[in-house]
Amino acid sequence: MMVITGFEPFGKFTTNPSWEAVREIEDVKKVKVPVTFRGAVETAKRIAKMDPEIVIATGLSPATRKIKVEALAINVMHSDLGDNDGFAPKDERIYKDGENCLFTSMPYMDLVQHLNRSGFPSRVSFSAGTYVCNAFYYALLREIPGRRAIFIHVPPTERELENCRDCWKIEEIRKAIEEVKNFTSRLSSP
Repeated sequence: MMVITGFEPFGKFTTNPSWEAVREIEDVKKVKVPVTFRGAVETAKRIAKMDPEIVIATGLSPATRKIKVEALAINVMHSDLGDNDGFAPKDERIYKDGENCLFTSMPYMDLVQHLNRSGFPSRVSFSAGTYVCNAFYYALLREIPGRRAIFIHVPPTERELENCRDCWKIEEIRKAIEEVKNFTSRLSSP
C-alpha cells in the first residue's frame, strides 16, 4: 500500500496546495496532516501502523518555485511563528533518543532527475527546515521500516500568493505528485 499525505492550511494561508493536489490522486491511501508539531508526529506513527510500502509526503514551501525533493530530516523543532496550536518550540528535539539526522532510503537524486526529464522543474534539498514539515518527515523516517518515505515541498499557487506570475497551478502540482507516485511505485514492484 502507498500512502500520500498533504497538510492542512497554516499561518496566513487559507488553502494548502499540498492537500488540494493530493486529495485528487486516485488509487492510494490519502492522509491530511495537521500543521501542529505534536499532531504531525502522531500522524506519522499512525501511518507507520498501516504498514505502507512507501509514503510520499508533501508540504507547501511558499518561497520555492520548483519541486524540492527532501533528502533528509533533522531531529529539531524550532519556530518563531508557532504551529496551528500556537506551539512555538525553540531548538527542541523531536525524539529525545533520536539520531540528529535521518536520510531517506529512497533514491532522491534519481527522482529529481526523473521529475526534471518529465517537465516538472525540481531540485534536491538538504534542509526541510525546522517547522512542522521537517518534524513530520523525521517521524516518518524513524517510524517507517527501511525509511521508505520521501518528502517533497511544492510551490504555492495563486490561491496562496496573489499576483504570483511564476506560481504553479494545482493541476501541475497534482501531475508532479502523480509522477512521484509513478516513479516510487516502480521501486516497490518486483
